[in-house]
Amino acid sequence: MSVILTAIVAALAKLAEPAVKDAYEELKSVLKRKASAHEPRIAETVKALEDKQSEPRKAVLQEALEDASLDRDAEVLELAKKILALTGSSEGGVTVTQTVTGNENVFSGTGNARVRNSRE
Repeated sequence: MSVILTAIVAALAKLAEPAVKDAYEELKSVLKRKASAHEPRIAETVKALEDKQSEPRKAVLQEALEDASLDRDAEVLELAKKILALTGSSEGGVTVTQTVTGNENVFSGTGNARVRNSRE
């Protein structure tokens, strides 16, 4: 998921918080303004995602953002990062750091889990 899409999903989960709602409305306004000429379906796809979150709807929005080159727009990315900071989310989801010492330790995770092995 892109930073923008991650921010939108995070904001939808916390719209009850005034600061998040304001930042989200600002992001939607900028997306609508910047995409109106190139990719008018962005406003529609954001609304569809607000109505019901699903992987296909997320994929359609991601494609529309890429088609309009908004996934590389500095102003849009700045607003998305602001939302991520307000919601306590990170670009790739949740980050968990676990330090384990000893031999034969077992790690597991669900979703997009990554394990980095560093031996000292």
